[in-house]
Amino acid sequence: MTLRIATLVKQIPSLEEMRIGPDGRLDRSNCALEMNPYCRRAVSASVEAVREHGGSVTVITLGPPDAVDVLREAIAWGMSRGIDISGIHIVGPEFAGSDTLATARALVASMDTVLKAAALANGSARDSVAFDL
Repeated sequence: MTLRIATLVKQIPSLEEMRIGPDGRLDRSNCALEMNPYCRRAVSASVEAVREHGGSVTVITLGPPDAVDVLREAIAWGMSRGIDISGIHIVGPEFAGSDTLATARALVASMDTVLKAAALANGSARDSVAFDL
């Protein structure tokens, strides 16, 4: 059996630059964005599993056009370790406000395992899910 792992990654504002706006919400303007550190751990675990057992990793993110940067980071990291790694970027106005779990399930229906961070460094944990398919 060939292991095919889908790993969900999220782009978040840099912790050092997070600011709360006058409306009490996170102000994302003029804020550097980066991969959630917990997602980096999931990418690392996926890469190590494939190095040990063979197979491939697909990293998936849902976000604005700039979110492609987290895919590039994950793909470069996996390639530097000699594994088969690719990315899927879900982007478009039709995904604004969509249920990310439903989207992820549809995309990874042919994957063996999904790894996702248990929490987000920016304090959001509402969509923290990991499951085996």
